Amino acid sequence: MARSLILFDGVCAFCNAGVGFLQHHAVGDPFGYVPSQSDVGQRLLRERGIASGSPGSMVLIEDGAVYMRSAALVRIARRLNWPWNLAQWAVVIPEGVRDVIYNLIARNRYRLGRNQVCRIPRPGMPGDG
Repeated sequence: MARSLILFDGVCAFCNAGVGFLQHHAVGDPFGYVPSQSDVGQRLLRERGIASGSPGSMVLIEDGAVYMRSAALVRIARRLNWPWNLAQWAVVIPEGVRDVIYNLIARNRYRLGRNQVCRIPRPGMPGDG
C-alpha cells in the first residue's frame, strides 16, 4: 500500500496524542502527518474542496481519495498492529451512527487539552521544513 497522509488539528492535545499513538502502532511507516493549520495542510484541504475551518476532524488522503471522521479512522485502523487493527471492524456499524459518536468527541476535543503551537511533523514528513 502507498503512503497515506493524515491531516490533523495541530493545536488539539487529543489529536496530537492520536498522532503519537499512530506513529507507535502503525505497521511499517504508512502515514505522513500534516497539521491542518500548516501552509501544506491548508493547501491540501483547499485542493480537495474542504473548507479550512470545517474538518474539525482527522482527514485521511489515501490513493487520491479523501476520508473524514469515522470513515478515516476505520481505514487507518487497517494499518495498525494487533489488537488495534480490530477497530477496522467498526465498519459494520452504519457510518451515520459512527459519525454521531465521532462528532461528539470532535466537538469536545479542546476540553481534553489545547496546545499553544502546532505539532511539528517528524523529519521526512510533508510540511517539515
